[in-house]
Amino acid sequence: MRKLITLFQKNRILRLLVFLSPLLFTSCVTLTGVVADDPAKVYLPAGEENLLDRFAPLFVLQTYKENHNRIGRPTAHVVKKEPRREEIFIDPAEAVMFAEQRAFSTADGSYTNLVYRIHFAAVPFSLIPFHVTAGNNPGLLVILTLDNMNQPLLVTTVHTCGCYCAITPTSYLPRRAYPDGWQPTRQELWGETLPAQIDYPDGSGEKRKLLVFLRDGTHRVMDQQLMKEEEILRNFAPLPISLEPMGALKTIPLEDGSVTSFFEEQGWRNGFVKGSYKPWEMLLISWWALDLNVGCDKEYGDPLTSPTTFYTSLRPWCRSASDMRNFPEFLHFRGWKL
Repeated sequence: MRKLITLFQKNRILRLLVFLSPLLFTSCVTLTGVVADDPAKVYLPAGEENLLDRFAPLFVLQTYKENHNRIGRPTAHVVKKEPRREEIFIDPAEAVMFAEQRAFSTADGSYTNLVYRIHFAAVPFSLIPFHVTAGNNPGLLVILTLDNMNQPLLVTTVHTCGCYCAITPTSYLPRRAYPDGWQPTRQELWGETLPAQIDYPDGSGEKRKLLVFLRDGTHRVMDQQLMKEEEILRNFAPLPISLEPMGALKTIPLEDGSVTSFFEEQGWRNGFVKGSYKPWEMLLISWWALDLNVGCDKEYGDPLTSPTTFYTSLRPWCRSASDMRNFPEFLHFRGWKL
């Protein structure tokens, strides 16, 4: 014990980490006191042409004033020609949601995932409240899992770094598919309280829209609700947002007529979002999570071709089991019985 005390007294870095550790955990439960816009702004995509259009989630902001709270468009420009260097940033002047369909099967049936992705300019640096996820170009995924009748069974929300993952069942999901011990009231997730179930009272998954409420600064999911379109227009101020293919993230136009990818394509950050660095998470978490890129936003790619594991558990021994790219195994890891 005396040796440990002496080591603590001599090692400034160790003292700093011990001092900052409480901030790491309080950052997850310290919620920003914000007077929400009235009426609140909602991003409302247009069109009902296909499955991705019909089920596209609507995103509700706490406040709209600050650029970092607005959904934007991944944008690129060349900052140096020789040697070539590009800068990727999120332009809040134009909102875009990227989407794709993925099919998967289990022993019980075949399913479709509708995957939606949005990005923001930044999680701003803040000490009070402390934003451990501070950094540029963060994003959020919303995944709707449909059965073979196109009825939504699950809503999965997760930041594009793999953190703050929540799975919410709908009233279409049979009780046998729930995890053991599932609480039927609300979900508690690092300071946020989410529904334990999304109820489709009229029996039609396409007559109501899913609203995802986002917290200022951290872009955490605060709530999820279903609403009819006339209710939405009555209660919220609509903002335009375009729906584009997920593949467009790999062909971002540059001013010289060429294109570039939103993701690094080589080196030790292959598959990670360009410009996405999380200094606080690197300092406080990487050493025990055994990952220098912990908290950095990444591609949600194909498990056969993508270089980046999309793990959702910080336990190093759970990397593979919690990888969302293999969705059936990921659900099994979380206790769901699809």
